[in-house]
Amino acid sequence: FNAIGFDQMCAGQWNGYIQVDVFGGTPPYVLNMSGAQFQSITLTTTTGYFQNLCGGVYQISGYDNNGCQFTLPAITIGTTSTFSSSASVTQHAYGNCDGIVDASPCGGVGPYSFEWYDCISGTLIGNTQQMTNLCAGSYYAISIDHGFGNCIDTTDCINVLDSASNC
Repeated sequence: FNAIGFDQMCAGQWNGYIQVDVFGGTPPYVLNMSGAQFQSITLTTTTGYFQNLCGGVYQISGYDNNGCQFTLPAITIGTTSTFSSSASVTQHAYGNCDGIVDASPCGGVGPYSFEWYDCISGTLIGNTQQMTNLCAGSYYAISIDHGFGNCIDTTDCINVLDSASNC
């Protein structure tokens, strides 16, 4: 028996997995995984997968159709990419719709895509890294790292405010 761990592709997403390859014994094989999560699978072939795993340490044991038992060394599933984004705002002049918001990805590998939404209505207002000509309001960005695992991060709402009146 052999097992290989594959790390989560994005922080916070349960998409790590462990591939188990069976050599010898008599199928079917019953495999149990314990640790950060528990799963059990029955294999009729020589390769199986424990899927949708979060980061953590896992132990795999099992037996074949003849009752022969095995235990594999502990396997660690980690997170390979830390990806986050932040948003900044440039205030606009009083009464003008000339506010600017900008999303800044941090980490990941790119390329990135962006979606901007109105915090109140939830309406999509654009899909560029920087949005311009915004009226006073509250906005947030969803940033997606397409280079590795389509990691997604959502910023907090940021406010574009009217500057003080020049009265």
